[in-house]
Amino acid sequence: MSHIFRHDDFYGRLQLRRTVPGFTLAHRVADRPPDQVQTHTHVEAHFVLVTSGQYISSAEGTTDGLLPLVYNPPGTTHRDHFRHGAGSFFTVSVAADRFLKDAISGSRPSASFLVDGRCRGLARALLWESTRGHHGSRLHLESLSLELLDAIPKRDRSRVLRSPVRKPQWLDRAYELLQDSYAQALTVRELAFAVGVHPIHLARTFRSYFRCTPGQLIQLRRLEKTADLLLFSAMPLTDIAITCGFTDQSHMTTSFRRVYGLAPGRFRKVVCRHGPLPESYVSFLQDARARL
Repeated sequence: MSHIFRHDDFYGRLQLRRTVPGFTLAHRVADRPPDQVQTHTHVEAHFVLVTSGQYISSAEGTTDGLLPLVYNPPGTTHRDHFRHGAGSFFTVSVAADRFLKDAISGSRPSASFLVDGRCRGLARALLWESTRGHHGSRLHLESLSLELLDAIPKRDRSRVLRSPVRKPQWLDRAYELLQDSYAQALTVRELAFAVGVHPIHLARTFRSYFRCTPGQLIQLRRLEKTADLLLFSAMPLTDIAITCGFTDQSHMTTSFRRVYGLAPGRFRKVVCRHGPLPESYVSFLQDARARL
């Protein structure tokens, strides 16, 4: 008799878990030998990115062995396991959600290895962003998850929605909303609802035109506002972090140092807060922002 596994239910010892609207992202380490892995059925769709070990799977297709990625549609029954019970894996579990139903129903009906570079790149990006804990952007994770779901090979290629040739007006509205709402904890769904499109369509089209996710854009806006407040106000660092939409001061410091090369406090000390900035430092700021 097959065991029933529901949302984010897997064999293995949990190492981390992140949740965003419609998805749960988790990393686990195998914790039992193959003969203790019983046949089981996954109610919901999910992706499995192998991060170590030799993964034995009944999925269709082949893989080159470099971090294999498997897509299992809803209702998949299998006994996938690791050789000798040693390995680790990252999963993206898809909730039974009306917004995601069409994307899932149009995908291949059986488990399969995904070798497309876009799929694997998105899965690896999700793994990396998830490891950043509360410093990782939930908006960025949600957008990447939607793109990964959209990248699944479809049974009927005519159902695949392409990005429009001309930039749609709603995309400019979404861009401006992100610029104005940098301090808010927006989701892709809320943004899509505000401009009247499907969340998956927004995630795909946004990256196509702006070469970044909504989460990356809003992070840039937060950092720009942080720099302005550091330079031209006496606001405490903790208040700046809250004002600019960061989780806490530590989150702000980590993000700011990655782009500007200095911690916020040090940045404030070495640059005059009043009057025009030195021309040399204006160039430095422009170069730093260009690296985002």
